[in-house]
Amino acid sequence: MKKKNSIVKNITWKRFLISFSILFIISAVYIFWPTKIDLAHLEIPEGKYDVRILRDSYGVPHIYGEKDSDVAFGLAFAHSEDDFRTIQQSIIAAKGMMGQVYGIDAAAIDYLTALLRVQDVVDA
Repeated sequence: MKKKNSIVKNITWKRFLISFSILFIISAVYIFWPTKIDLAHLEIPEGKYDVRILRDSYGVPHIYGEKDSDVAFGLAFAHSEDDFRTIQQSIIAAKGMMGQVYGIDAAAIDYLTALLRVQDVVDA
């Protein structure tokens, strides 16, 4: 009788491990499956800006445009290509949302933003 119980326990553990492994694999595939993101709406509107961004062998952007607004757009575009994370973090910090995005340790930055009334200064 003891032998039968141990066989049943082994089969139960094997089923559990197989089920857990299958569930884990399915979850990992679902989470990390590449998705296509349509970024067509982020393209430069045709005819809105007349700008050329040329990069030299070191990757430094050289921006050429007809008007100041063209060059400013090109500068912003090149900056976002090179260091978008810093731009994004600056916007999150200015809005006082660091704690929501980065957790409790970043909440001190939100407190400082509220203390200095950054939004009031921006609105003024």
